[in-house]
Amino acid sequence: MPASVTVGPNILLTGFEPFGQCNVNTSWEVVASIPGLPGMALTKLLLPVAFKASVEILLQKIDELRPDFVVSLGQASSRDTFSLERVAVNIADARQPDNEGYRPQNLVISPAGQRQYASTLPIFDIFHTLQSHGIPVSLSDSAGTYVCNHLMYSTLHYITVKELPVKAGFIHVPGIARLSAANATLNMEAMQKALVLTLETLRDEFAR
Repeated sequence: MPASVTVGPNILLTGFEPFGQCNVNTSWEVVASIPGLPGMALTKLLLPVAFKASVEILLQKIDELRPDFVVSLGQASSRDTFSLERVAVNIADARQPDNEGYRPQNLVISPAGQRQYASTLPIFDIFHTLQSHGIPVSLSDSAGTYVCNHLMYSTLHYITVKELPVKAGFIHVPGIARLSAANATLNMEAMQKALVLTLETLRDEFAR
């Protein structure tokens, strides 16, 4: 009789392309650097910094892949931690156009949707795990009103409406300038370690 095979979680991991004056986007740099990890199936997806296209591409991938977890990363140049977003709000409001030239102003993302959706990832477990490893991590109550919030809200709304057994959430990472190799606590290596620990926390939850 063949040995039984332990199947781990199917995880969809996303990051964004560069935008604005930045020629790299830290979110994708971190995502792309993560190797295959034991005990999970990991799929990486590069998304455009575009309100409509990013959602269309991600939701199509969710339908195709049917992952157990969706972990989306975005860059927030003003942040200086691995920032776990708690909620996404039903507002799209942009101070600058996205990469397709679209600039929504004070728009409702979904008239039929809730005012906000909470992350369904185990963010407190992730927070405590990262903290115990000396990673600069924080909990955030605002994902903004730009493409990152729009993607998080739209993903959670879709999962809720379709009643999919998928847990999803969003993480903001600092801009590349803050991830200096000279910074002993906040550098690319620390962010890579933070993401690996996050994925391992999801794997452990899946196993319970």
